[in-house]
Amino acid sequence: EKALEYHNKALEKRINELSLQHPHIATSYNNIGTLYYVLRKNDKALEYYNKSLKILVNIFGKEHPDIATLYCNIGLTYINQENYSKALEYINKSQSIKEKSFGKDHEQTKKLIEIITNLEKQIQK
Repeated sequence: EKALEYHNKALEKRINELSLQHPHIATSYNNIGTLYYVLRKNDKALEYYNKSLKILVNIFGKEHPDIATLYCNIGLTYINQENYSKALEYINKSQSIKEKSFGKDHEQTKKLIEIITNLEKQIQK
């Protein structure tokens, strides 16, 4: 909870100093989303991840590795909610971007493929 307070203060400072469409604002939203994810406050995590996503898509477009990271974070949050089909949708998006950016033999791409395999098994149960 204390970390959340510090990240909110950092966000407030960044908002006062930067444009609302600045990558650092998106980073703050992502960091706050991650804290909510850790606290299992999944709806709040998704809210902040989506705020970050909106900014980064406007800046970088939909195929940037940072977008892939956010898709993964959103997917992992849906796993927390046991919404495996929605999680699979986002993890697939993340994997596709990571593969285009880094190749199919990259560690991050391989990890996402592993998550996809596990999600597909979970959905078939």
